[in-house]
Amino acid sequence: MVLHMRQELIKDGKRIGSLRIDRAIPALEKALFNMGKLGSTSELAVCVRRDEQLVCLPNNKNTNIFTVDLHNRQSKPLPMEMALAGKSGIVYTLDHRKQNVIAAYGELAPGIGFVAKQDAKEAYAVIRDALTIGVPIILIVSVFGALLLYSQLNPAVIRMRRSEREAEEAAIETQTIMGAVGDGIITIDHQGIIQSVNNAACDIFGYRKGELEGRNVSILMPADMSEAHDRALARVAEGEPSRLLGTPNIQVRGLKKSGQEFPLEITINAVPLSGRKLFVGVMRDITSRKETEERLSRLAQYDMLTGLPNRALFMDRLSAAMLRSKRSGSVVVLMFIDLDGFKEVNDVFGHQGGDALLVQVAERLSSAVRKSDTVARLAGDEFTVILENLVNPHEDAKAIAEKIVDAIRAPFLVGNRSANVTASVGLAIHDAREGDIDAKKLLQHADEQMYAAKQAGKNKFSLEYA
Repeated sequence: MVLHMRQELIKDGKRIGSLRIDRAIPALEKALFNMGKLGSTSELAVCVRRDEQLVCLPNNKNTNIFTVDLHNRQSKPLPMEMALAGKSGIVYTLDHRKQNVIAAYGELAPGIGFVAKQDAKEAYAVIRDALTIGVPIILIVSVFGALLLYSQLNPAVIRMRRSEREAEEAAIETQTIMGAVGDGIITIDHQGIIQSVNNAACDIFGYRKGELEGRNVSILMPADMSEAHDRALARVAEGEPSRLLGTPNIQVRGLKKSGQEFPLEITINAVPLSGRKLFVGVMRDITSRKETEERLSRLAQYDMLTGLPNRALFMDRLSAAMLRSKRSGSVVVLMFIDLDGFKEVNDVFGHQGGDALLVQVAERLSSAVRKSDTVARLAGDEFTVILENLVNPHEDAKAIAEKIVDAIRAPFLVGNRSANVTASVGLAIHDAREGDIDAKKLLQHADEQMYAAKQAGKNKFSLEYA
C-alpha cells in the first residue's frame, strides 16, 4: 500500500502550487489483513470521508477499496465518523451493516480514521471463555496497530508540514525582497491582469497599495501604446516569440495615475507557473536621468551664456545644410558676424557687463532671422548665421545683413548705462550648382569677408560667392 498525500499552497486566497508525498506503508497492510487471528468477525478499517461516503482501504473482509454510504445511516454516529471527528474510545454499537459490534476507534492522522471491531456475539464468547485475555488483546492489537501506523505516517506528515512552512517562509522572503527593492516589480497573467505589485511600482505610478491588483496593466500606459501591448501579449500567449521578452532596459512611456506621461525603463521576462505563463516586469522611472542627459547634451552643444548653438553644433548644422543644398541644387548663405568696439565695453563695464551685452546681441540676431535659420556663437564676440531656402538668395541675404547691422547699431542697456557697439558682417553665398566645397571652406570665406567689412570701415557687410 502507498499513502498519497497532497497539500495545497495558498497565498492571499490564491492557489500557488501544491506539495505531494507518496509513501509505502507495509505495516498498515499487514495490520489490515491479519485481524483474523483475533476472531472470524474481527476487522480493522482505515477510512477517509468524501462528502456523504466513507472510502476505506481493503482489509481482511474486503479485497478492494470499499465505500460506506452515510445518507441513510442511523441517528447514532458510526465509530468511524467519531474517529474522523478526532475522537477516540471503545463503544458497543451497531456498525454500518447493522450488526452489534464492540469497536475501538481513533484518528491516525488528520482526516484519516481507524476502527478495530468484532461482532458482539463473538466478543462475548471470548469474554466468557477468557475474560482476562480477550478484550485486552483486542485493545493491545488495536493500539499497537495504531501506533505502528502512526510511526509510518508521522514522518511523512512532519515532512509535509515542514515543506509547507518552508514554502510559506520562502513566499514571505520573496515578498520582503520585492518590498525592499528600489525598482518597481509588476507581475501580470496572459490576459494582462496585474497579479502582484511591489511598493516601488506603486510609488512610480502614483497608486496606493491594493489599487492595481486585478486591473489591466494597460492603465499604466498611454493610449497609443495600450492597443499595441494587448496585441503583442495575445501573440505571446499563443506561443509566438517576442523580441521584447528578456531584452534588458527597454525605454517606453509610462502613465501615472494623475495622467502624466513619463519615461520608463523596463525589462520583461516570462515565468511558467502551475501550467500557465506569468510575465514579470522590472522597471524604473528614468525622468531624472533623461533630464540629466538633456542637460549634458545641451552643455555639449549649446553656449552656456547665450543659449545659442556652440561651434560644434554649428558645424554639424552647416554640414547638414550643405548636404541638403547639394541634393536639391539650392543655395546656402553663411554670415560671419564680429562686434566692433566690444573690447571697450569690457574695459568700461567689466566682463560681467560684456556678458550682459552678448546676451542682448544674441537676442537681436535671433529676432532678425527666421526661426528655421541657425544663429550660433562661435567664441567671444563672434557669431554666425546659416540661411537656407531663400527665394532670391543675393537680394534676401543683403537685406538680412543690413537688418542685422541696423539691429546691432542701436544702443544697448548694460545695468543702468548705455553701451554701443557695431557689427562687421561677412557673407559667403554658396550655390551647389556652381561647384562643391566643404563646410570649413565656406566658413573661411565668410570669415574673410568679415575682415573685408572691418577694413572697409566697420559697421557694414561684405559679400562674395564661394
